[in-house]
Amino acid sequence: MLMVQLEEVLKERLCIPKAVVFRRSTARRTIRYRVMDSRYKAVTKEVVECIKQLPALPQGKKGVVYVRSYAVGEKISEALQCPFYKARAEDKGEILREWSSGSGGWMVATRALGTGINIEGIAYVIHVDRPYELTSFVQQSGRGGRNGEVSESIIIVGMHGMRSRTERLSAYSVEAIDEEAMTAFIQARTCQRKVLSEYLDGSGSGSD
Repeated sequence: MLMVQLEEVLKERLCIPKAVVFRRSTARRTIRYRVMDSRYKAVTKEVVECIKQLPALPQGKKGVVYVRSYAVGEKISEALQCPFYKARAEDKGEILREWSSGSGGWMVATRALGTGINIEGIAYVIHVDRPYELTSFVQQSGRGGRNGEVSESIIIVGMHGMRSRTERLSAYSVEAIDEEAMTAFIQARTCQRKVLSEYLDGSGSGSD
């Protein structure tokens, strides 16, 4: 997945200045995007409350809660009484197999559960606080909505305290561009799918 603004960077690093880039639309119409402001409540508490208010997951359906730190992950995992998938866990393979092939339910995860892990039946993907970058967010939210299933992608963040890291990064760095795109998505006053299409496809054609 390559953001449109980074095409020239890719060509430069590959030393192929006249390379032709072929793109396939990244629009995922089976995913419903939503950003929720936790206002002045603790984000972790708001996430747990939000999940408890959602319709119960049917048999075999699943939900993923992405966290940015192990401490937050442990807290939410305990509150929801569900497994926690993290990169440094010795039994992470067993945790993933049991969750994916079992009766479903919720699982808390770090960004270790991302690209290359395809599991059917994921109905909800929730991000606790601001995702790192737009490309990572799209990969993670894309765990849901597969095989024609409809899923919900929800970011729960305290808008009043949100700060972009772009000011600490070089204005020309890949990270800064990705962070800027994530900020635009979260703060969008229009269709969020339109923002995704503009950054990832070069147009707003992915929105209705």
